[in-house]
Amino acid sequence: MLPGICARLHGNLLEVPDYKSREVLGEGLEWARRHPKAIQIHTDRKLSRQAHFPNLVAFANLLDGLDHFSKRYKKRVARITHDQQAEFAKSLAAFHELYTTAAPDQIRWAGETFSLQKVVGSEFEVKADEQSAGIQVTDVVLWLYSQFRKQRELPAKCTAIIKYVMGRGWESDFSFSGVDRLMQERFGAIFNAPITPEQEAQARELLARAEQNRLESMAEYERDHLPPFMRDAPAVS
Repeated sequence: MLPGICARLHGNLLEVPDYKSREVLGEGLEWARRHPKAIQIHTDRKLSRQAHFPNLVAFANLLDGLDHFSKRYKKRVARITHDQQAEFAKSLAAFHELYTTAAPDQIRWAGETFSLQKVVGSEFEVKADEQSAGIQVTDVVLWLYSQFRKQRELPAKCTAIIKYVMGRGWESDFSFSGVDRLMQERFGAIFNAPITPEQEAQARELLARAEQNRLESMAEYERDHLPPFMRDAPAVS
């Protein structure tokens, strides 16, 4: 199916507003159309297929927030109770295990420092909402929060709850507008500052190097028919 999909997408490239994006996407689609076996899109693990779903992306943010509060108040997270989701229960538990057992090493990337290890020593459980007062309270708070974000008028006592939560809670807005706002806060000065001739020269050098690497990788594939990630894999005897 992949060659046909690529051909149809290629026919929509004129809807992309700028020339360079059309060029990059067009070349990529054409190469994938001619080399469908090189595109590794299948996985037999459910966790790998679900990892990009909003439920699991939000869960990773949730663990980050809990870890933040744990360190802030110097108290260990003992148990995390999540509302019951039959489709994602095993994947959520696997994500929890992945983060709690990760190495504590610090990782530097894009000028920031990260650690994949979160909420070490905590337990994870899934319950139906009628079995957990905490989940029911959270549902009420989330509904009030959504109304607050939509600028709906709330009764005085509901507004008091939101003020209490916003004053003590941690907000992670993962919407397009929220991510844009965060990027502007962190990197707005860099984004909006004029580019110096030296910076432009460095950027052009990096782009030229990336283009050379791309062309060499494509030529190498024509010789060995191996995707780049398999070229350094150990031989199997």
